Amino acid sequence: MKETGILFKPEMVKAILDNRKTQTRRLVEGLDTNNPVLTAADGSPLNGSCWDIGKDIIHCPYGKRGDRLWVREAWRMPLSYDRYNGTETAENCLEAGYKKPWAPIRYEVDGARDNWQAVTDRDDNPGRYRHARFMPRWASRITLEITDVRVQRLLEISERDCYEEGVRTVPSDQRAAFVPGTDFVATGGTAEGRYIGCYSLLWDSINFKKAPWNSNPFVWAITFKRVHP
Repeated sequence: MKETGILFKPEMVKAILDNRKTQTRRLVEGLDTNNPVLTAADGSPLNGSCWDIGKDIIHCPYGKRGDRLWVREAWRMPLSYDRYNGTETAENCLEAGYKKPWAPIRYEVDGARDNWQAVTDRDDNPGRYRHARFMPRWASRITLEITDVRVQRLLEISERDCYEEGVRTVPSDQRAAFVPGTDFVATGGTAEGRYIGCYSLLWDSINFKKAPWNSNPFVWAITFKRVHP
């Protein structure tokens, strides 16, 4: 079983915590979107993590069914830890005799705290903001198990898929794109369907420069379930 770190936008981390998100779509890097030939490498529709594109075989970088993803999210440690990064904190724990790294953690998306009871009153203030990309494995609180991997064109997504992606409303910074009195969103073209419209805005807020919604890129469609300790 492989474990891979994965980044999510804060609202999507919240959706996972609220049990509203069980799918994610990520760009298939290095694939010519004009190439229509894309088949399972072993001929089995169940093995969606390995695909044949002509002479090349691509593997899903996030893993296959049964592998796990651990979520990277924005975080803080106490003020007295500000001089240490995640690696240094882990090394200090191991040098002190602990079997595994740990530290008091405050998660930025919802303010939840882990191991914070170990902090003294004088050190109760959260320290500097730490970007999600710098979160080490030991600090992650969310583990996901991959239950399915597929390759598809982005615009093949269904209303149900978008719902499982966790979208319920239009991102706050994109609400001007909403067409009043309708159930869809204008995004240069038209994304039909309430949830598809919302998801199209979310997609473009992340991927517009590299692969906008209307370019209909190939994506890894990953379904997962949350693994609880």
